Amino acid sequence: MQPFMLSKEHLAAVDRRRRIVVRYDITGNPADFVGEPPSHTQLAKWWDAQMSLQDMPGSQIDTIIWWSEGGSEASFKSSVRPVGEWIKGWVDAGVDIPALALEQAHQRGIEAFYQYAMNGYDVGWDGTKVVPMKIPQKADHPEWLLWPYGRVESGYWNYAIPGVRDYIAQIVHEVAHRYDHDGINLDFARVDVLFPSGQQWELREHLNDLMRTLRALLLERERVRGRPYLLSVQVPPDVVSCHYTGIDIETWLRERLVDILILGCRTFEVDVRDFRRLTAGTSIKLYPCIDAHHSSDGYFHPTLPIQRGAAVNWLDQGADGVCTFNYPDRTPEAAKRAGTYDAGMDTQFWRDCIRAQRELGAEETLRGTDK
Repeated sequence: MQPFMLSKEHLAAVDRRRRIVVRYDITGNPADFVGEPPSHTQLAKWWDAQMSLQDMPGSQIDTIIWWSEGGSEASFKSSVRPVGEWIKGWVDAGVDIPALALEQAHQRGIEAFYQYAMNGYDVGWDGTKVVPMKIPQKADHPEWLLWPYGRVESGYWNYAIPGVRDYIAQIVHEVAHRYDHDGINLDFARVDVLFPSGQQWELREHLNDLMRTLRALLLERERVRGRPYLLSVQVPPDVVSCHYTGIDIETWLRERLVDILILGCRTFEVDVRDFRRLTAGTSIKLYPCIDAHHSSDGYFHPTLPIQRGAAVNWLDQGADGVCTFNYPDRTPEAAKRAGTYDAGMDTQFWRDCIRAQRELGAEETLRGTDK
């Protein structure tokens, strides 16, 4: 296949400065969204807290990837996916979290991406405990699903099935046409179950076809709205792991199916140099990901010197910046104003992570610091 042709405006948007890309799990605790939404005044305070890291002096956060749902359900009134039971009260009251998040970012001149988990979790909340979400497409098509961990989950999409790929294309189409994000991030790494075990690589062309479909869909949206629509993907931390998952990353890069690679999840062992070798001569950007919560035991809640060491290592290998994930998402002061404060926010780890958002994205702010 010939590479996709990208406009000058598109390439300029890809080349935008991104020191730190933040992945925000904005609805991380479903219990907070059960029932009716807060008053307009209280909601404004909540957003003030949510954006407090972006508003602090010296912040290097240039891009936010907004994650507002597990993937199989929607956090807005969707015509494709069921609305999450945990947020139905807010949706019924007309509160559109993805739209508000996009607005808050753009008001500050910050790039905003919508996050979609390619095999997310089906999570609900009945007000007291986690309960399974009922996904009609999964209930109607059990033959579309994989059960790698036994019947303890609700099943994962099998991308070898045409119906699954068509369904995902419908989801991306709805998001792209409903909201005016700068791009969408497709997360293949958070849960990297895509094909039946042992067949991942031989089935890779199914995923290649889906990526071509999605790229074409988003470029058409770009043409109609008159400004770039970027495609970012989060993939495993090295090329071999991509292959084991069924991701033919070389084809994705050669055909210009993506603009941005978010590299890795839950590990500091990211082979930036090899990805940079594959992207040489292209516009494709690399952002290795630090997860401050999910990690190997030795790096759980990493100290600031460890975070700096990982970041400067990646930047030295040719990364364009870093992605932070599962980091504290507000300052203690803003949380107190919003009424969302808890004592865990006044820990050294919390303060270190806030400081990291002013340092990790550029070699000049890392130079001379303890690593």
